Amino acid sequence: MAEPWERIPATPGRNGETTPAFDAFARYRDMGPERSLGKVAKELAKSTVIVGRWSSRWGWVVRAADYDAYMDREKVKASRQAIIDMNNRHVGLATSIQTQVAAVLHKHADALKDDPTATMELSPDQLARLLDVSTRLERMARGAPTEIVEERYPDDEVDYSDWTEEELEQLEAMHERHGRNGHDPVGQPSAESHQG
Repeated sequence: MAEPWERIPATPGRNGETTPAFDAFARYRDMGPERSLGKVAKELAKSTVIVGRWSSRWGWVVRAADYDAYMDREKVKASRQAIIDMNNRHVGLATSIQTQVAAVLHKHADALKDDPTATMELSPDQLARLLDVSTRLERMARGAPTEIVEERYPDDEVDYSDWTEEELEQLEAMHERHGRNGHDPVGQPSAESHQG
């Protein structure tokens, strides 16, 4: 079965879309959000009456909307795949750097067995930085957190047992609006926390 944005074939009891009508539709379809029957008529040097008749008979508006939706889905799929490909490249790069750092460390450990004064090609700080950057890159590419931070709030030790239901609901609403302790979710003080 043909897609709605493709040429409509003949069916028993109904003629298919003519070549001129489909060519006009294809122009209309491919114009995107700026499409109009007037533009198609002008491009093809046809009357708007003829183009309008083709549009009505062959359902151009619905077919073009179906095409737009299809193209949007294809763009999202391509974007998702590009992100997956990028993440795979980043993981490969990160693990390659980690392997090279490990090889340098092993080579240096072997050299120290023969000569305790042997020096490395890279300083320990440079190796540590390479390892840190490559580990962070790999974690980001795999969607893992790069840091684990424990957050503590002074009100964690507050005894809420004597609070009324209304007071607890107000506190919960405030936390949802502003984050805990007068900070918004990204850690910036809220406007209310500065009021006196």
